[in-house]
Amino acid sequence: MYLETSHSGNEVPLLRVSKNDIRKLARTRLKKCVSIAPRLLVDDDPDDIHDLRVSSRRLQQVVSLMFPKPRRAKSRKVIRSLRDLRRDWGSCRNLDVDLALLQEKLESPGIDGVRDAWSYVRGCLVELRAQELDRARKRLRRLDIPAFIERTQRLFKSVKLENVHDLNLEESFADTLAEWREAVAQAKSRQDPKHLHELRISGKRLRYQLEIIAELGDTAAKDQVTSLKGLQDELGRWHDCHVLLQFVEELIKKPAFVSDHPEFQQILERDIDSERRKNDAAVDEILKQAENLQLGLDSSKAAVRPEDSI
Repeated sequence: MYLETSHSGNEVPLLRVSKNDIRKLARTRLKKCVSIAPRLLVDDDPDDIHDLRVSSRRLQQVVSLMFPKPRRAKSRKVIRSLRDLRRDWGSCRNLDVDLALLQEKLESPGIDGVRDAWSYVRGCLVELRAQELDRARKRLRRLDIPAFIERTQRLFKSVKLENVHDLNLEESFADTLAEWREAVAQAKSRQDPKHLHELRISGKRLRYQLEIIAELGDTAAKDQVTSLKGLQDELGRWHDCHVLLQFVEELIKKPAFVSDHPEFQQILERDIDSERRKNDAAVDEILKQAENLQLGLDSSKAAVRPEDSI
C-alpha cells in the first residue's frame, strides 16, 4: 500500500505501508494497553484509568482497520473485550474529571460563600467513585490478560496478504470525516448538549484515524492530530462541566438532600445557574475552532490506495 497526502492539489512523495507496518503498529498498541491494566489492581491513579481507556480505543481502531466489517467471530471478540474494558472504567474516569473540576472550583478565589456546599458535593463524588472503582476492579479481575494477549496476537498473525489489500483508509477516512463535518454542522445549527456531545464523539473517531495515518509516517497528519486534540480538549471540558452540573442538579432534588441540607440547596441552585452560563458562553468559541479546523482538513486530504504488488 501507499499512503498519499495532497495539500491543495500539490502531491508529496507517497508513503509505503506494508502488512508488517500494520502489524508492528498493532503490537505496539497492544503492549501499551495490557501494560496499564494490571496497575489498576494495585493503585487507582486517575492518569492510569484515562490512559487505559485511550489505549483501548487506539488498539480497537487498528484492529477495526485490519479486520473491517463484516468481521469474523475472532476479531469481534477482541473488539468486544476492548469495548467492555473501556466501559468498565468509564464511570471512574467521569468521576475523576468531576472531582478535578470541583478541586479547581474549591481552590478558586471568591468561593468562600459556597465552599461548604461544594465540599459536600465533593464528598458525595468521592464516595461514589470508591464504589465504581470496586466494581471496575472486580470486572478487571475476571479478564484473563495473558489469554487476551495470546488471542489478540493470533489475530494479528492471521492477517493475510489479501486482507492488507482490503485495507481502505481512503474510504474509511472519508466516511469518518463526513460524519464529523455533519456533526459540526448540526452543532452549529442546534448548539445543544446532545449535538455538542455528538461532535465530541465523532471527533474522537476522526482523531484516532488520523493518529493511525500519522503513526504510519504522514507528517501532515500529525499537525491535524494536534489541532483536533486541542478542539477535543475544549469540547471535553465543556462536556465534563455539563455532566457535573447535571449531577448536582439531580443531587439537590433528592428528598434526603432537601430535608437534610436545605441551605445547601439554595446556594447550589444559584451557583449552578452561574456556572452553566459560563460554560454555555464557551460554545461559540468552540464551534469557531471546529469551523477553522474543518477548513484545514478540507485543504489537506489524507488518502490511501493499494499498490500493484507488495
